[in-house]
Amino acid sequence: MPVHFRKFVLVLAILSSFLPASLAVTELPKLLQPGIPANPISATLHEDIVFRIVVPAGAKNLTFSTSGGAGDCDIFARSGAHPTENNYDAASVNETNAEKIVITTPVAGNWYVLVHADRPFSGVRLVARYQRTKSTIPVPILTPAPGTYSELASISTRCTLAGCILRFTTDGNDPTEASPVFPRPLKLTTDTDLRVRAYTHAHVAGPVLQADYFVNPQGTITTLTNGNAFTHRAGTHGHSAVFKITVPAGMTKLNVQTSGDSGNSEIFLRKDAAPVGKFFDEHSNKFRNRAEITVENPDAGDWYVLLRARTNFSQCNIVASYAGTKPDLTVWADALDPYISVDTFAADDCEVDEGLITAGTHTLLRFTTESRNMGGADLVMPPVHNPDGSLNPIYEYHACHGHYHFLGFAQYRLLDENGAPVASGKKVSFCLEDVRPWSATAPVYSKYNCGMQGMQSGWSDIYDSGLAGQWIDVTGIAPGNYTLEVTINPDHVLDEDDYSNNTVSVPVEITAP
Repeated sequence: MPVHFRKFVLVLAILSSFLPASLAVTELPKLLQPGIPANPISATLHEDIVFRIVVPAGAKNLTFSTSGGAGDCDIFARSGAHPTENNYDAASVNETNAEKIVITTPVAGNWYVLVHADRPFSGVRLVARYQRTKSTIPVPILTPAPGTYSELASISTRCTLAGCILRFTTDGNDPTEASPVFPRPLKLTTDTDLRVRAYTHAHVAGPVLQADYFVNPQGTITTLTNGNAFTHRAGTHGHSAVFKITVPAGMTKLNVQTSGDSGNSEIFLRKDAAPVGKFFDEHSNKFRNRAEITVENPDAGDWYVLLRARTNFSQCNIVASYAGTKPDLTVWADALDPYISVDTFAADDCEVDEGLITAGTHTLLRFTTESRNMGGADLVMPPVHNPDGSLNPIYEYHACHGHYHFLGFAQYRLLDENGAPVASGKKVSFCLEDVRPWSATAPVYSKYNCGMQGMQSGWSDIYDSGLAGQWIDVTGIAPGNYTLEVTINPDHVLDEDDYSNNTVSVPVEITAP
């Protein structure tokens, strides 16, 4: 059964403001179309969401703006590549969600906007616009947006220029005047690299809009892992996708929820068989894909989730999780967001002193590790010191940080196409603490810190990609396709309800400069 993941394309480059954008790191973002709002957008503390828009030649006053909702987001825009908080062409960092960027003479091509959660935010509306001139040939508009569909993706397109002709390809090549005219609608039943281009009545070609549509065959049942979301789900009106999660014995709660930006879907839940017609155990439908089902004391075994499109929808996430009477740790894959940086370390740097890296210049695959406690109980770490005052051997003291770290909490590996490890991270010890609540039902206030280590149920600990050791040294690694694998509690030293969800893997492609 096909399962589609985001693929991160990493280009070896020093992330400096003077480098050409084509050398920077690019991830697969969401497609942003002019004048069509992406909303509501929500993010947890320090989370990043990236969008892409294609800007035609001759366009003026490219504008990105956010409004509404609660919390505080910042936005960063960049031409040709994924922006970061330190590498961008323009930014807006107000104390509210009212952010605005205006680029008066934008370079034609792909522009990327990163929405960063300076504080957790929700209900934010993001809009991109540009002004056309007489020479501007607009980019086609696709409805619904790219994503992973079930059985069928029925795509419509339109052009805002009178008399234009829209031509398309599905073979990975850019459309020409010999390419077929876009039908109404275009029905896709397999994975498709869709490219669309507008031509004027004078045969002048506009920019190419590229979009990836993934389509799972009818009858596909996608297995959900406890606490890990499937992202970029989409649906054509009337079609359904089926998921399955296996719940162990002794669990006190099963929760299924969706969140998304556009359209409307509903979810059905049933034990031992896929929901069909009136045969289901639970049902939920809320506007904008924000449905949720909770089952108390669920029976052990297979539970099936049916996600049905009430209208065309896109950019929907679905996650199922269960909790018992113990902690349960998982890695939140969507937070990894890997990228490449080139850094130089001196002999007296903390990273060198702690054995995380050697002095000199290194190419690093950086990523963020967010560990979530999905379980029904707090993770309570043993005291740092034994009753006799001696140091508990599961900890070590880090002078550069000024506190103790728990040994052996995480394992980072880079695997080749055959699954063989080619590089690994050297960060093996962590201070476990409450950084942010990811669950709406979690306690409001943090409880654990580096003095009293642990993690509340419904909270997560986050090690940002900019911190020491949050990398794998890929210096000298040949360009190619790899897998980034992150495992927490790899030796099962900490007692959990479920160890099967402690590892996540994401495909990455490392390319030469």
